[in-house]
Amino acid sequence: MYVPPQFDQKDRAHTLALMRAHNFATLVTTDADGQPFATHLPLIVTERTDTQESLVLEGHVAKPNPHWKLWANNPTAL
Repeated sequence: MYVPPQFDQKDRAHTLALMRAHNFATLVTTDADGQPFATHLPLIVTERTDTQESLVLEGHVAKPNPHWKLWANNPTAL
């Protein structure tokens, strides 16, 4: 993903604070006809120090939401 230099944030604490204050994402996949399908997901961000201080994002798609079936059949997503 292209990130313009003025938006390239190097301050990890600032990035984590922003992610925790705005803890959602949009999952975008395509349906069987190739049409975009989007779902807003609540997320929890966790820091892991056991693997090079990586971040883990955990989210949830509700079972009544048909998006989980689309995603299961085509795991390519944005």
